[in-house]
Amino acid sequence: FLIDHYLVISAGLIWSIKFLIPTNNNECISKPVMNRKSGFKIPKRMPFIASIIAIVIISSILLNSAFEFLFHVNPNVLGSVSNNNTKVIKIGALLGWTGISSQRGESQKAAMEIAEKEVNDYFSHINSSTRIELIFDDTQRKPNVALEKLKSLKHEGIRIVIGPQTSAEVNITKDYANQNKILLISHSSTAMSLAILNDNVFRLVRNDSIQADALAKQMWKDGVRIAVPIWRNDIWGKDLHNLTKNK
Repeated sequence: FLIDHYLVISAGLIWSIKFLIPTNNNECISKPVMNRKSGFKIPKRMPFIASIIAIVIISSILLNSAFEFLFHVNPNVLGSVSNNNTKVIKIGALLGWTGISSQRGESQKAAMEIAEKEVNDYFSHINSSTRIELIFDDTQRKPNVALEKLKSLKHEGIRIVIGPQTSAEVNITKDYANQNKILLISHSSTAMSLAILNDNVFRLVRNDSIQADALAKQMWKDGVRIAVPIWRNDIWGKDLHNLTKNK
């Protein structure tokens, strides 16, 4: 559930891109008109709008370098193409909807498709010529596949990618992203060793140091003095094991 929640927040970044790219017209960026029923029922779009506000606030405080990238970037770097006076901003999405834990990738893809439709509906409502297009690729949650899919997106001119999901996938794609100035927005990677300053990976979830500390304290509180750990043999599992052991 938390992973899908953070996916919606990352989808909110799609909308914020519109406001960070200079435009040649005087588009009125106003608040969408929402239909309210009687009483105090919260509009359907309120959670999505709250996500957008959250991502803008967090980004403005913590991600000055990311904002600088977006403010000065040429629109073509974002994968923009113009057809019939319509500017289409292409954004990649590396998700795993086949393979292990495929149900997570399926639900995340569905959430992003809803976000894509709502953003484009809003642009249409304000008579904007801009549209977004999400380019989905299935990584099967396999690191090598994720790298090949990222290269494919790069060849399409895409420079902003939501994903990959796992720390193992982020670990193998981060160098390529750094070298080719691609911004990766991972919604679920938590490995401590991937918390690298000034790289091109923006992770929406805190690293596993907090989880390791909580696990160690809870085990000690419960009277556990000997533990036999079993962990997944990848960067996420190894990092979490080592952090918990050190705590």
